[in-house]
Amino acid sequence: MKKRLKLFSTFILISSLVGVVSCNNDNPNSNEVSSTETSSTQETSSSSNQVKDEYSVTYNLNYEGAQDARVVTVKNGKRATNWKATRPGYSLVGWYTDTACNEESKFDFSNYVTSDLVLYAKWLKDAAKYTVTFNFNYEGNQDVATVTAEEGKTISTGSIPECSRLGFEYEGWYLDKECTQKWNFESDTISGDLTLYAKYQYDSSIPRNDDGSIKYENVSVNVWIGSDFGSKSYFETLAKQFNKDHLGEITVNITTSLDQDSHSLRIQQTPGVNNTYTTYYPAMDVMSLAGVSFDASDFYSEAIRENYVSGTLYTIPLVGSIPYIVYNKELMTKYNTYDHLPSNYTEFLTVLKAAYEGERTTNPSFTSIVTNGSWTFKEATSQAAFLQNDAEYYVYKDGQYVNTWGDDNANAKTAINNFYELLGFGGQAHGSGGVSVNEYADTTAIDNVVNKTSLLGIVNMGVASNSSAMANSNAIGVLPLSGLFADADKQNANQIPYHQISIEFFKAKNVSMTQIAAGALFVDYVSKNTASFAKSGFYPLRKSVVESKEFKDSANPNVKFLKQVGDPNNFRTLDGHVSEKPIMNVTVAETYLPEVYYWENKDEVASLAEQIKQAINSQL
Repeated sequence: MKKRLKLFSTFILISSLVGVVSCNNDNPNSNEVSSTETSSTQETSSSSNQVKDEYSVTYNLNYEGAQDARVVTVKNGKRATNWKATRPGYSLVGWYTDTACNEESKFDFSNYVTSDLVLYAKWLKDAAKYTVTFNFNYEGNQDVATVTAEEGKTISTGSIPECSRLGFEYEGWYLDKECTQKWNFESDTISGDLTLYAKYQYDSSIPRNDDGSIKYENVSVNVWIGSDFGSKSYFETLAKQFNKDHLGEITVNITTSLDQDSHSLRIQQTPGVNNTYTTYYPAMDVMSLAGVSFDASDFYSEAIRENYVSGTLYTIPLVGSIPYIVYNKELMTKYNTYDHLPSNYTEFLTVLKAAYEGERTTNPSFTSIVTNGSWTFKEATSQAAFLQNDAEYYVYKDGQYVNTWGDDNANAKTAINNFYELLGFGGQAHGSGGVSVNEYADTTAIDNVVNKTSLLGIVNMGVASNSSAMANSNAIGVLPLSGLFADADKQNANQIPYHQISIEFFKAKNVSMTQIAAGALFVDYVSKNTASFAKSGFYPLRKSVVESKEFKDSANPNVKFLKQVGDPNNFRTLDGHVSEKPIMNVTVAETYLPEVYYWENKDEVASLAEQIKQAINSQL
């Protein structure tokens, strides 16, 4: 009986052991050590099958010169991170368990980590990327477009820029400027940086001669003058000569009666154009259509800038109406202690104060400086104050119009202070007298200077004032407006704001491209012959005209007088913007500066400068 009992016990023990082994084999983590195992069992296990709480995962970048391998720790039964490693010029394909990166060894990051791992990066060399430059390939258009394309691939059709040219039809893109090797966007592939050139065909609606030039036969060009200022007769004279030179080809008609449908050329103040610039053809496109070689550098750089709207030249500058100062020669000699006429704000204020203090005792009605109520006060003086103090209302920068006064408005505050001192009711130049804003016309201001009731007056060079000035040339002299509102440490101290007359190409409904091209010939002719306008007080804005013998040697008294109003390199308007006139007149000159004019103190200068900036920004 005892023997049977011993055998039964042995059987039970063996059965229990078998059960333990069976349970361990059902565990998905078959390498894990059972919680019932002893430390002695762990010590006798093979190290390769050792179950750990965590494992190391080594990421080997797997290329020569790579940084050291990255080693991370992953808890047993957790997933490893798919590290998005980078390599210049390559793209990561994946991670593999062998250094050769055979496809069957690619590691699946959805699997659990149950052992130490070494993973090897597989790289694919990126396709080289090259720049494709699209050159629009005609005189007057300096614009280019660029796209990026991959080596060995075609250029995406969606990245090809639109190409148009006034009076021409686009034909395709070519590898050479002469357009003999056409690029096939469907099959040609990229192998390096390249430039493609646009090719055009003549617009079949425009008649041409055998040599390709436009054929003009009894073509009529109607020119509307929207800004006369006494200039109509000079345009008419130039038109007569032009018509004589183009007899049977082109006839130019000058009128002040506007016909929206038939007037292809318009002459007016440039800011007026900026408000409706989309109704005009870009000037360079028209010049190119007509085959006219147009050199923008022949115009004074400061003068031509207003003719650009958002970086595109829409109008051609002709002449300018320049504000200036007339002074009484006798009084200036008496009170100017410098060996030259005042040329900056400090000198200017000093002379004005001396004259006021010296003359007021014997002449109670004396005012050191007078102006008129027209644009000369609103624009010339207000814009000069801000412009000359490096606080111009806005600039065109990085493709947009912005105000650049800065957070402290320091230059703007200086401009306001200087304006107040020179023209304000309580400014040092006048004591408590101040400037009459609306009383004087140009001729009256000149009369005040001649009669010694004022030292000087701000007037406008043009038909309104030059005859009066000429009649009194022995008693008065000319003082350029340069620098009088700022000292010499300012970048724009010498610049003079002025009115400009320009000419532009209107998109009239009933005007053909042939008429537009004919108009370009007339524009080119007028801009090269503006010396005659100087006789009525308008300054030519083309360098070659000012340097011509006709202008330099002119004996006309008006021309002689005009040459004293300042350096044309300093004549300055604002860059073309649709809100230029509202900003200049309504926002600044009419809304804010009259307040400055009547200030009893200057405590509000900081807040006023900020208000002006915000008002300007609201219109940009």
